[in-house]
Amino acid sequence: TANQVVTRTFSANQTINGTLTFSASSNATQRHFAISDTVGTTRTLTCAAVSFTDVDFQDITIAGAAAPATGTRLGNAAGNSGITFTAPKTVYWNLAGAQNWIATGWATSSGGTPAVNNYPLPQDTAVFDNTGSVTGTITVVANLNMPTIDMSARTSAMTLAWVANNVYGNWLNGTGTTLSGTAAITFANRGSQSITSNGVAFTQRLVLNSLGGTLTVNDACTISQAVAGAFTLTNGTLDLNGKTLTLSASATATFLTAAGTKNITFNGGTI
Repeated sequence: TANQVVTRTFSANQTINGTLTFSASSNATQRHFAISDTVGTTRTLTCAAVSFTDVDFQDITIAGAAAPATGTRLGNAAGNSGITFTAPKTVYWNLAGAQNWIATGWATSSGGTPAVNNYPLPQDTAVFDNTGSVTGTITVVANLNMPTIDMSARTSAMTLAWVANNVYGNWLNGTGTTLSGTAAITFANRGSQSITSNGVAFTQRLVLNSLGGTLTVNDACTISQAVAGAFTLTNGTLDLNGKTLTLSASATATFLTAAGTKNITFNGGTI
């Protein structure tokens, strides 16, 4: 329970003659993460049977008699097959005071009653709007597989405090949003993702590591962190979409490319 996500790494294909069981601790916030040791390289688990509860998967194929595998609250962190994932849902934060992302604060309707099993999975959308009872800082813990974060309707003040996590959906700031923390926001889906800044500067580094995916900039985007690699492009296409990406902190804030398959589409945009 000290770690919200426990990673199980597969470095080769495996055959499980009995039942492969992933079952986390006490609720939906305590999760396993089954991944390949190499991003983009699929590991096939040929299973006679499975028992899956509160598990995220990346680059995993379930084969054998157990396929397609089913379970409870299964999160899709890209590159998977042979698994029937939980249907995407939209949840709304409704918990007052300074809180943690993994607290029981998520409801299935705006202003609704939170329940722990509403915890957002990578394929979900997590909304902070003005109806919810946010009155302080919401702190995100490390090593989570994050959904679309939609704060676009938030005009009242709130702070989202960030540590290093992968995001598998879109990111939308609201005019009332303040961001804090300097660790990377890594866009890691394999499809289409987007950033909508709404005039709010990112204090975090932004990283695109999306094999074959595209990150589209929907409006002017500013990163205020003074580090090399304030924006780092590793894998995927950065589509500036005619907009301006600004690294504003100082001359030490740089745009870097890392080892990977990458592209920049300007469409009239500017870095």
